[in-house]
Amino acid sequence: MIESVLADTAHSSNERIAVVGGGVVGCVVALRLAAAGRQVTLFEAAPSLGGLAAPWELGTLTWDRHYHVICESDLTLRSLLRELELEGEIRWSSVRTGFFSGGRLHEFTSVKDFFAFPPLRLHEKLRLGAAIVYASRVDPASLRAITAANWLTKLCGRRVYSQIWEPLLRAKLGANAASVAASFIAVTIRRLFGARANTKGAERFGYVPGGYARILAVLRERLETAGIAIRCSTPIDRIEPRGDAVTIGVGGATEPFRHAVVTVPIPLVAALVPELANAERAAFNAIPYAGVVCASLLLDKPISPYYIMNITDHWVPFSAVIEFSNVTGTEPFGGKSLVYLPKYVAPNDPLFNQDDDTIRHAFISALIRMIPGFDPAGVSAFRVSRVRNVFPFPIASAPYDPPSFATSLPGVTLATAAQIDDATLNVDRSIALANAAAEHVLHGTPQGSPR
Repeated sequence: MIESVLADTAHSSNERIAVVGGGVVGCVVALRLAAAGRQVTLFEAAPSLGGLAAPWELGTLTWDRHYHVICESDLTLRSLLRELELEGEIRWSSVRTGFFSGGRLHEFTSVKDFFAFPPLRLHEKLRLGAAIVYASRVDPASLRAITAANWLTKLCGRRVYSQIWEPLLRAKLGANAASVAASFIAVTIRRLFGARANTKGAERFGYVPGGYARILAVLRERLETAGIAIRCSTPIDRIEPRGDAVTIGVGGATEPFRHAVVTVPIPLVAALVPELANAERAAFNAIPYAGVVCASLLLDKPISPYYIMNITDHWVPFSAVIEFSNVTGTEPFGGKSLVYLPKYVAPNDPLFNQDDDTIRHAFISALIRMIPGFDPAGVSAFRVSRVRNVFPFPIASAPYDPPSFATSLPGVTLATAAQIDDATLNVDRSIALANAAAEHVLHGTPQGSPR
């Protein structure tokens, strides 16, 4: 990647480019453009870089605001970590998976657990297993016009769909679960299936000690060394083309640039770039997004031995239990267990308007009911993150055509999660998107989005 962008250095070393949005995509785009000799300014509305991967303080702990693990199949992410001289620090561990179903917690890690899973009959388990293997190998592009509900019902049977898949899809997508394209779930299965390679069926995940706080600190050092001007706590008012330049509106003033790369969520783009063509604006606004309300907890004692506890019972107010300390151990957290309780909801869901105390009461009450012996007095820290626009998802009734990098406005390029075709958002695909977007700015290709 670096070799291809360095080849263009002599061509336009004085070209000023604004990168709007300092999440992982924006940071990597900025790094690639600076390596090609561009003068880059990186704008970020938040006080620090990282976006969804940014760390925060939870009690006395500094760790990731949202849960992120590295899969062995995350080759683009691992390549960036190698570039940052961090890949050798990755610590890998095999983790276990649980299912909370019918008011009980079941192990769902090994083949033995799979066949012992009480909610399903033997022939249903066999059919489900075969379906997962098939889904991990099928081309997602062939599934864009089929709903996940219809596809999974055909593969697994109606009862397996209603017992397993429908609750999981509903937990992730809410009311959109019935209409999401099958390509969405196929890509998810493929990535997670890759985490089980060479581990006798147990998922194998990794992390960098220090979490994304360390990764982002090293990345920021590289950005600064490359001469990139980093302007955090700087929300952008608007982006407008002016002749052969692009102006960035900041705090009532404007700054001229030769080019702007916009990496904010697509629902925010239309307001930020008011001169987009009407058809383009309508297409952007029609892309459905999911948001998340995610609680982080520090616990004196672990909840379970599982990294992820999938939940199929409707009454539970969160989508899953992610016990991150079952990947890292408790040592990074002062002997405590770090748990995430995400709830995926629509961007306009009333949950966003609930205060932390209300959410804490609902979530802790559910844990008391779910986990025998759970003691709320052992919760030493509880904090809630709210993000209205996290990831887009394809709807089968309207085959998804991701936006191109090029917009209707010369000098304005898009690089957002909506261009990650058929995939749930993860850091690996975000970096791949950033690499492709930088190539587009430098060389005019590819015209479309990364597949």
